[in-house]
Amino acid sequence: MRQSTESRLGPINCNETVSRFICYSKFIRDNNTLKADAFRERRKGIKISVFRIDGLKEAQIWLIGKQEVAEKKKRNLYGRGDLSVHSIKTINLDRIDANDKTSLVKELKAIGKNVGDVSVDVEEAPELHPRHADITYDPFIKSIEKHIAKKLARLSSLRKPSIKYIQNLGLQNIMAESAN
Repeated sequence: MRQSTESRLGPINCNETVSRFICYSKFIRDNNTLKADAFRERRKGIKISVFRIDGLKEAQIWLIGKQEVAEKKKRNLYGRGDLSVHSIKTINLDRIDANDKTSLVKELKAIGKNVGDVSVDVEEAPELHPRHADITYDPFIKSIEKHIAKKLARLSSLRKPSIKYIQNLGLQNIMAESAN
């Protein structure tokens, strides 16, 4: 049974932290940072699924990852990327590599937009879980997805489950990789 407080989370604010649960070891670099692919959605659309974690204990956060992401995808849970909502909302595509920016500017001009018109937000999406949210951006262009994913990966802090949570949550199948 879900906690009653989860049904009263209220609007997302800039001081909150959200987590992107990682179910593919290939999304984690050797230096314990996340690759951009960890923030590219495989389903159609422009929403990147995250969970609101403020006010939760570590065990509760890992339990959400296990039950709401890993089990539903029938995958292992390798970690999570924590990000502040403020850092997500202030992503600026003006500061990208000049070569990348040239192609992005062309694509945006084709639809009557400029780089400064790209907006990134975090929206409540409680239909899947009371703490579920989506990172969204507009307009959706494939090259924007790549740049947003790179920025999100740089902004995130990788957390791996400790041995304690692996044992308590029945995540033994990833114990060897998480112990590294």
